[in-house]
Amino acid sequence: ADSAAGCGEWSESSEEMKTDPERPLRPDAPYRFGVLPRALVVGWKVADCRGSAVLGYRLQYSLASDMSSALEIPANIGTDCEYAVAGLKPHNSYHFQVRAFNAVGTSDWSAPSRPVAVKQEPPNKMAAPWLVHKTSTSITVSFAAPADSGTKDGEMIQSYTLLRAQGPDCLERLAGGVKEEGGTVGVHRNAVPGGTEVKNLQPGVRCAFLVFAVNEFGESEPSDIVVLVPDPAAPDAPDAPEMVEFTRWSAIVKFLSGKQNGLPVTTYAMQCCEAEKEKTWDLGPWDLVLDNEGIQYCGVNSLQPGAAYRVRARVTNELGTSPWSGWSSPFFTETAPPDAVSKVTIEDVGSTHFRITWEEPLDYHDAITEYTVRWTADETFRVYKDMKIPAAEPRTALCDGLTPGSMGYASVAASNKCGYGTFGPFVSTQMDNSVPIAPARPRAVEVGPVHCKLSWMMPYDCGQKITHFWIRYKETATDGRPEHERHNGEAMVVGRKHHCFITPMFSKREYTCIIAAENSCGIGAWSPWSKNFRIGASALPLTPGEPEFVSSTIHDIVARWNQPEGMGAGIVDQVVRISKTPAFEEGTYRDVVVPCWNKELPEATGDAAKGEATASVDPGAGGGGGGGETGGAIASEELPLEERRKRVQKAHMEGAGVFSLVLKLALRKEANYNIADNIPGTGFFLKVAARNDVGMGPWSIASALMHTDIKGPDPIPQDPGIECLRSGCTTLTFGWQRSPCSWGAPVTHYLVRYAEIEEDLWKEGCNELVHQELDREEWLGMMHPEPAPPGIKDEELQDEEAISLFAEYLLVRFGTLEESWEWLDINRSGEVAEVEFVEGDIDNGPPFADFKNQEVLPKVFKMLDRDLRGKVSVVEFKQLLPYLEKTKKGSAGSKHNGVYCMVPGLTPGKSYYIVARAVNKAGMSGWTRCLKEPHITQPMSPAKILPLQGVPELRTLTSVTFRWELPYSNGAPLNDIELRYCSRDVEEPPPDRRALREGSLVKLDPDATTGVIPTEITLSNFKPGQLVFAVARAFNNKGGAREWSNMPGPGRGDVNNRITWDSATLPEAPTELGPPAIEVESLISKNGSTIGMFRFNTKGARTTGLPYIRFEFEMLDVAGNVMQEFEAEPTKDELDELVNGGSIRRALPEILAAGEQYSLRTRAKTAAGWSPLSGTSEVVRMPADRPVQPWALLSEFTSVRSIELKWWVPYHNGAPIERYEILFKLLKSDDEWTPIDERHLAENTHEHGHDGRRTNAKNIGSLTYRIEPLRENLDYVFKLRANNSVGWSDWSDESGFKTKAVKPARIDSRGFEITYQDTRQIKFKWVPPDNNGEEITRYEVLGGPNSRMVRWARLTQMILSTTVDCEKLFEFLIPGGLEVGERTGSKDFAELKCEECMYAAVLPHETTFDISELLPGQDYWFTVRAVNKMGRGEFSDITGPITTYPEKPSAIMPLAVRDTDERSCRFSFKFPYNMGAGIFEAKAQLTRTEGPLAHHEVDATTGEPHAHLASREWNLDIYSKIVSDWVDVELPKHGRGLVLVTSALERAFKEQGAEGQFHNRLDFVPSLENPTDLERLAEVDGLRPGTYYEIRWSCGSTRGWSPWSEPTKFLTEAMRPDTPEAMLIPSL
Repeated sequence: ADSAAGCGEWSESSEEMKTDPERPLRPDAPYRFGVLPRALVVGWKVADCRGSAVLGYRLQYSLASDMSSALEIPANIGTDCEYAVAGLKPHNSYHFQVRAFNAVGTSDWSAPSRPVAVKQEPPNKMAAPWLVHKTSTSITVSFAAPADSGTKDGEMIQSYTLLRAQGPDCLERLAGGVKEEGGTVGVHRNAVPGGTEVKNLQPGVRCAFLVFAVNEFGESEPSDIVVLVPDPAAPDAPDAPEMVEFTRWSAIVKFLSGKQNGLPVTTYAMQCCEAEKEKTWDLGPWDLVLDNEGIQYCGVNSLQPGAAYRVRARVTNELGTSPWSGWSSPFFTETAPPDAVSKVTIEDVGSTHFRITWEEPLDYHDAITEYTVRWTADETFRVYKDMKIPAAEPRTALCDGLTPGSMGYASVAASNKCGYGTFGPFVSTQMDNSVPIAPARPRAVEVGPVHCKLSWMMPYDCGQKITHFWIRYKETATDGRPEHERHNGEAMVVGRKHHCFITPMFSKREYTCIIAAENSCGIGAWSPWSKNFRIGASALPLTPGEPEFVSSTIHDIVARWNQPEGMGAGIVDQVVRISKTPAFEEGTYRDVVVPCWNKELPEATGDAAKGEATASVDPGAGGGGGGGETGGAIASEELPLEERRKRVQKAHMEGAGVFSLVLKLALRKEANYNIADNIPGTGFFLKVAARNDVGMGPWSIASALMHTDIKGPDPIPQDPGIECLRSGCTTLTFGWQRSPCSWGAPVTHYLVRYAEIEEDLWKEGCNELVHQELDREEWLGMMHPEPAPPGIKDEELQDEEAISLFAEYLLVRFGTLEESWEWLDINRSGEVAEVEFVEGDIDNGPPFADFKNQEVLPKVFKMLDRDLRGKVSVVEFKQLLPYLEKTKKGSAGSKHNGVYCMVPGLTPGKSYYIVARAVNKAGMSGWTRCLKEPHITQPMSPAKILPLQGVPELRTLTSVTFRWELPYSNGAPLNDIELRYCSRDVEEPPPDRRALREGSLVKLDPDATTGVIPTEITLSNFKPGQLVFAVARAFNNKGGAREWSNMPGPGRGDVNNRITWDSATLPEAPTELGPPAIEVESLISKNGSTIGMFRFNTKGARTTGLPYIRFEFEMLDVAGNVMQEFEAEPTKDELDELVNGGSIRRALPEILAAGEQYSLRTRAKTAAGWSPLSGTSEVVRMPADRPVQPWALLSEFTSVRSIELKWWVPYHNGAPIERYEILFKLLKSDDEWTPIDERHLAENTHEHGHDGRRTNAKNIGSLTYRIEPLRENLDYVFKLRANNSVGWSDWSDESGFKTKAVKPARIDSRGFEITYQDTRQIKFKWVPPDNNGEEITRYEVLGGPNSRMVRWARLTQMILSTTVDCEKLFEFLIPGGLEVGERTGSKDFAELKCEECMYAAVLPHETTFDISELLPGQDYWFTVRAVNKMGRGEFSDITGPITTYPEKPSAIMPLAVRDTDERSCRFSFKFPYNMGAGIFEAKAQLTRTEGPLAHHEVDATTGEPHAHLASREWNLDIYSKIVSDWVDVELPKHGRGLVLVTSALERAFKEQGAEGQFHNRLDFVPSLENPTDLERLAEVDGLRPGTYYEIRWSCGSTRGWSPWSEPTKFLTEAMRPDTPEAMLIPSL
């Protein structure tokens, strides 16, 4: 309580009192707004909760200030006082209201906020275009509209612009941002996102594209650049070739290849054109080989000298060939001597000369002045003649002095101013032919009784081959005979002979002769007469010619031979000796005398012996004496040549002749001589000798074998004719006497015809038998011997009497050994045992039951069984063949003396007629018949029954019916039928004979009433689908048939389908199959499903004859429910496997789940129906499998450094999931996948909702895992797999999630590289840093020659990056309003002092920087950082110094004159900036311009001062005294002066001797002419008083001398004149 005295103490505190809470008060209107594209971040103050905590806020907005049509945000904002409202549009102002709510209720809406609009800006950056289609000259690109943010929702976009640049520098040009039409960058406005085609591109050359969108607020940032390449194409035409050098015959050209259009050019071709003739030809192709400058050189050969040519080129790559280039400029080759004269024509050919003409050759544009003609008879031109022909005269020449009939050759060469060309190819001709020249004198080299041998030299034939020689001979007058009695004649020798024999001539007379040669031109001149020669005396006749066979008859031989020359005496007769042997032994020949040759004898029919010459002589001279008439023997030379030749040949035919060099005698005295009374068919040898008055001459050589003719034999004698000696079941044995005469050829065999009807004996095709004659005739000289077959030796036959009885039985019973073996080996085993041989088997009985001498059979078997095996083979059975042959001959048991013939293969019980005739080599005799006919064979057991035939119409399920035809009875009536049968299932192999032998036997007797033998039977009691086989045989009174009928076949059924055979019972549905079996070892679980095999068979089941056509299977689960039904059709191989007792293996259906239990049952189907279902197989559990492939990972939360992953547990496939594996990597990286630590993943994987978050129905059962730390604003890709006891599942599909973005990383200064450095330019590059998830938008470069400024700029930027920066909201703009690619602050980089630091913004795809206009020898420092949308990266470490290269000094100050006197001048100089290279030398140059001179100091000729006075030059001392007054003055050091100094300026002070004092003069401004303002003193003396001079200087460094300075003028002080010389007085 309070009173005037003061305030009392407080009372005790009351108990706690509490007011009821209320709903929040109405909040203030929103007042804080963050403006974003298409969104506003709305902020408000915290509302008064009125005793109950605020649980959240509600927010609504409207376009109207009265909040009409307000839209409330449905989301629960929470307790934060800030919320981003998205989905707003430009050009609108929005008003916002907010209200709060707590547990009591909701407050009123606040007052409306002020109107706020979203940020209005150009569209954001678009994605890069992509390729849709391309050709060689166009590319169609497409691009996506901007993302749905800001104004890029499609409603505000006005157009799209596509930029493209093509070429190697397309990226640089396109990054430059040129957007003007017609520039180096192509602009395509109003591009269409669905596809914009860019045409007129160069094939195969890179083309860069980017796109940006335009709205009313401006253009978006250009998209990333994509580089596409049009399809390559054939290259463009190259440039026109240019001439390099040329010769007479070739040229070398060069050309530049055109655009290659995407593929390298590999080959090129040329085309050459001769300008004058417009003749064009192609050269190449050749491989393209370019030099360093890209030029191709090519040689063009085969040109003509002095001609004008043009060339063009084209090139080829893999896709084709370019067009031809333009033609080159015309060029001329060098001139040359004329071409060879090739067109030469021969005319007017004679026997010793010919004329040639020729055409003018190619002169190669230099006129021809002369020709040289060269001719010869030698093809090699070793000896020749030449002739010069001026070009003005006709082009013809006469070539003479040649030999008739020889070859002539000629060639021509032309000349011009360049000299003679080569001789052209020679032409040749044959000289005209002429008659041969006269031969040399002939001479006689040999003389005989009636002949002489002449010899002569061969004359030259004058071009035509000599065909004849003409010889004239005449008797001389030595012996005193009148001229008309002298012997003379003319002979003609055919061919190029040089000797011949002249005959007949008169013995002992003297002759002389001349000779002339003849060719096709005629007869040449005659030779001189030979020396006289005399013929020898008479002698014995010569040897006759060899007898030659002409013709023959049965008894006569006609032969011919040439009668020999009588050798001077006439032939009286001839003796012929005939012998059967060529040796003419005594007693083997006889002699026959025949007359000598005369004209009345018959002429020889063959070719007469032909000599090499014929002679026209008197026929009377043939006798060698008597002086016959010879007049008119020499043909007149006035007659034509052919007439003369005919007369000489006629004289030859009349007996005159010429000895042949080979045959010795060539007289035509041949005749045919008949030698009679010879033996027919016999060969003879003949030889002949001639007799004259002197005696008998020598025998001729023996003739070749000559023989008489033969003819057919006489018929078989009719008495006693043909007799039947023996009758058997299948054979008849006949005998007859041999033919009386064989007429020169022995009888070799007999033809025997036999038939059941007599008329058939004379019909074509009658049965005919050849019977060999074993006893054949022989005699000496027999021409046609026929060797008889080898006889049988008696000692080879064992127990002949007994075994011959068996052999005779076989012949009578069977006829041949082969037929008897077929009868014996009834089972076709190839061997017969002794029991079967003697007694037979149970089916067939004794094989030789009708043999009367049964006791002989064991002896026969013992003889046959040589190896004592107890069995006889067919080879051993053939040991009976000699006995059968002896029996056939009649030598066994027959007394017939003649031919013994057995006719085999007859039908038992039939009658036959027979005829026979003899045959030798010449022909056949007439037929001879049997006297008694017909002859009947004996009966035997019935023939084999044909195979039984089933009756398909009578088939039932249990029975079949067979029918058969009765066999031939073999001569005895049938009385019984015996039948065997058995059955098999059609699936089994058909029954064989052994099975039939074990089957049932049925005997069928004749009908008791009619006596008819049955031909049908029905067999029953079989199962359905069985095959029944039956065989039968017949009986008569001789016994049963030896052989059962053959097995029945399919009949009218299908041979491959036995159930259709006529002997099969009808089928029915198959029986139940056994249960199938699942092969547990084949089961494999994969991808959640199980595959495997099962097996089933048909053992114990019958198909009843029909094949299985389908199997049906039922897959059952563990409860017996049918999971799936499936069918299978068996293959042929599988059916065969089932028939053979095997099983079929098939795959289980692919519906089986891993780890589950299943069983299987089946049934089969044939054409008759389905079988019952089989039993169920054993229940089998499928093996477990690895888990199913998980679904792709999801994420509900991402941050700057982490991503939360979510997935659902995949199906385990029979084995519990034990663990998971997650891999991740960056989206745009080719790095390997990175696995998450397995233990960490297992420990930090939780069920969804473990952290208290709400889990709805769709998230139940899902798992979550958070991966961290990750990098900022990067796209990551994740994939997952699960593992159980079987293995790992497949990887899930890849999922991508992105972290938040940050500014780029710092650029590593170690990646800096100087790429170019010069005196005034520097280029360097760097390695791009990590962009940290957001593309780099630009690079910022700081640099300068002042390292202090660069360090200060880098430091301030580092400090600013740590402060709050509004640029994070309003973008990181380039300072100073610069654009990317521009720079500022580098204007003083070429000065010695620099107050600024350079800033440059570089394009994001460029990592190089180029700066020029620098100062030589200066140091420069640089630093770089990257910028993206998230901020500016940190600057790199400063790189430097980078020093520009030095050069010679460029500017120099004039000298400063300090003082002068009469003879000297003192001046000072200041060194310029050395441009980076130290100054080591200086020089001065002094020039006199005006002033007084003495007489002797002036050149009397020019009036100018002498050189040593006019100018001079000397070196300055660069280390002379420094005269600057500010050096070493102690002044306070100022920081600003220190800051502005560059390294080059520091070095300048140091070089010029004032190191460290560069900061002492703040008022001094350094320059290149005067960097330090440091002066040095110099002096020059020896000057002329009162004279004007100019002086200048220059300094030198290691890089060269500076230019001369501007001259400095000065005047020396004047003084009194010099003492004059002594005076001279000329008049004294």
